[in-house]
Amino acid sequence: MTRILLALACAVVLGAAAADAQTAPPTPAQRPNIVVVLVDDAGFSDFEPYGGEAHMPTISALARRGAQFSHYYTSPLCAPSRAMLLTGVDNHRTGVATIPEVLPPEQQGHRGYTMHLEPNVLTIAQRLRGVGYRTYITGKWHLGHGQGDLPNDHGFDRSFVLDASGADNWQEAPYMPYNNYAPWFENGRPAHLPSDFYSSRFIVDRMIQYLDDDRNSNAPFFAY
Repeated sequence: MTRILLALACAVVLGAAAADAQTAPPTPAQRPNIVVVLVDDAGFSDFEPYGGEAHMPTISALARRGAQFSHYYTSPLCAPSRAMLLTGVDNHRTGVATIPEVLPPEQQGHRGYTMHLEPNVLTIAQRLRGVGYRTYITGKWHLGHGQGDLPNDHGFDRSFVLDASGADNWQEAPYMPYNNYAPWFENGRPAHLPSDFYSSRFIVDRMIQYLDDDRNSNAPFFAY
């Protein structure tokens, strides 16, 4: 499902995975804020810098000033792609080899198919928080919501996430028969949605709220 991982996200994850633990971290003034935008169901050529027909001046400007990747190693499924993006390692090593909604009985319980991030696999949020970053996530998680599986257990200071392949965009309800409810969570606890909920607006507004709440902090932030 997730066909394209933004160049910034790829560079951040790979850089963190390869970082030398003995290297002295830069001072706070040198650390950039990092924003990762992950899009479901986007094809490689849907974006203007990669040949897409839609006019995308902001994305094109970012591409011109940054780096564009042309070779990728990822999964055609959303949860495994998210697991690899957040950890920088193969999805089987993370425990999320496929999506839980289609996990066959013969794979259940086997190594690589626990359907949640393994505790020994570090995320980019854990690495960045370890060097002084504030870490936030809003939107889709889909990497497990059992004890110890939610974002607050994997390096995120604040979070508002959906742990499912998707849900209704206008109300607190599932949109596929795999779930009988929409599993939303805030900061590790079950959460409910406002009456005027619209997913795209709410996810962005909640991230802005988190950043605004900590606007007086001198620490850089990682927003995913």
